[in-house]
Amino acid sequence: MKSFSLLLGLGLVLGWAPAARAQVFIPNESLVTRQSDLQDPEYSQTRGQITWTDSAGSLWLANVDPVTGLFRPANGKGVQIDADAMTTADLKVVGNGPEWVTTAITDQIVYTKFLAGQPHTMQNARLAVAVQQPGGGWTWLEGHWA
Repeated sequence: MKSFSLLLGLGLVLGWAPAARAQVFIPNESLVTRQSDLQDPEYSQTRGQITWTDSAGSLWLANVDPVTGLFRPANGKGVQIDADAMTTADLKVVGNGPEWVTTAITDQIVYTKFLAGQPHTMQNARLAVAVQQPGGGWTWLEGHWA
């Protein structure tokens, strides 16, 4: 009988308790880009730029606004450096996208390419380095290892 009285009393108390107000979450972040395949971007603090590869296998470079942190252009496709780099799906194969490497001259981009016409496997993966030329354009060099 005591347990029934206790349960009845608890039920009455909970029934009369005011409903807790739901907290409304308001994010304080800005959407940087709507580009759905912009995965694993890498930032260069020195240059104020990002680099990344898209789902089609292009290596891109874009600026980052130092005040807002927004990408310029918003889709991250400022300059196409290489149209034949790894794809976002290749992240499953190599585990990492392009990276900035600091050199004595400036930051350069190291990224993965695959042997032309071959399956995208670790055996066919090669490193490439994107280097900015004095005139501002970019070129890349591919490493070959046996």
